[in-house]
Amino acid sequence: MKNLKTIFGISFLVLVSILSCQKDLLPEPQLNSENAKTDTSSQSITLTADSTKQTVYLTTDTISNNTKAESITVDWLKTFAATAGDHDYFILQSNTTWKIASYPSWVTVSPLSGTGNANITVTVKENTGAQRTDVITISGTGVLRDASISALQLAGTTIQSSLSVDWLKTFSAIAGDKDYFIVTSNTSWKIESFPNWVTVSPLTGTGKGNVTVTVQANTGAQRTGTIVISGTGVAKNASINALQVAGVAPVVVETPKAGVANYYVAVNGSDSNPGTIDKPFATWQKAYSVMTAGQLTYIRGGNYTTNQDVNMIGRNGTAGNLIKLWAYPGETPSLSPAAGFANDWGIRLEANYIHLKGLEISGFKQDSRKKLAPGIYGLNTSNNIFEQLNIHHNALGAFIKGDNNQYINSDFHHNQDPYAGYNNGDGLEAYPLTKNTTTGTTIIRGCRAWGNADDG
Repeated sequence: MKNLKTIFGISFLVLVSILSCQKDLLPEPQLNSENAKTDTSSQSITLTADSTKQTVYLTTDTISNNTKAESITVDWLKTFAATAGDHDYFILQSNTTWKIASYPSWVTVSPLSGTGNANITVTVKENTGAQRTDVITISGTGVLRDASISALQLAGTTIQSSLSVDWLKTFSAIAGDKDYFIVTSNTSWKIESFPNWVTVSPLTGTGKGNVTVTVQANTGAQRTGTIVISGTGVAKNASINALQVAGVAPVVVETPKAGVANYYVAVNGSDSNPGTIDKPFATWQKAYSVMTAGQLTYIRGGNYTTNQDVNMIGRNGTAGNLIKLWAYPGETPSLSPAAGFANDWGIRLEANYIHLKGLEISGFKQDSRKKLAPGIYGLNTSNNIFEQLNIHHNALGAFIKGDNNQYINSDFHHNQDPYAGYNNGDGLEAYPLTKNTTTGTTIIRGCRAWGNADDG
């Protein structure tokens, strides 16, 4: 029995020694990964003493690191400008599926989910306030802690609403004359008010736009009015002036009737006569020299030659009471130079509110003196009517300088200036009283021009 105890005592010591040696031979467990897996293994040792066999089983735990942990990393974003649409991207590196968990309301993020590595684009909205910053977070399947990245946008400048307009031309008195002004704005706008003698289109808009203004006919004095434009968020309205020149009373085409004129002129008359239909004057000059506002002279048909200019100077009609020198109904009186005529024009006109109608003026040609020799030469002459005239074969048809004159159904043709190189032989030259300005309205209606050396 003692021997058996001894044997087992020795055996136990040997076993302890073996276990101690076996432990030293086993690898130490590695516990530095939260996601590592644990494996269990067994080993056995058999001890024999005399006829007694003793088997001892040893069990150990070992750590396996064959499985890699899920992870997400991100890099960085630039500092964004305050401007809408500024953008950048950050690089996301992952070995698992992921999604954008949250982001600021002032950015858009794309894409919002994915698997593995990706570039994530961040686009900002406009910033009109202070500098702002916020965080974008990203979660991943199997990843214990979300990743995050900061987005920073610079302070913006608040844009003030603005509204401005440019200008309009001076409108003529004629109905339908129009122009446009330019509205420059960064907001919506509308036309608040405008004069009752214009139409405006469009009446509303947003941003920059052209606004057309069309006038009605003006038969009275010069007039002006204001167009007012308001803008959303604009403290002060914009305004622009519309100016229309004085008008001319509409042309009233009268039908002449024998026996109602104040004076008459005929080729067989005499300037010593009283100017009646039975005893007419002989010259156009005589008739004009005795007329007053509102009176009418009928000039009978035929060719009237003259040795000097017909001077219509200083005797004026008035509005609604013009001095009228008209062709006798159905007849054509013609004025031309007599042999040896050495003056410069057919009719010299320096008067206002004169109405010439149905007259022919021709043959006042340019000579070696190189004078232009117009059929009618008018200076400082306004509010006149030139109707159904036939002005031809002069050096220049008609030269008229004045305001609010009307040229109605007249012909200007074959006017030539050979001694001036055919450079000034116009059919009609109509000028305002003041050069390079518009102080009145010139109406040319139903007229024809052809065969002139220079302009019509």
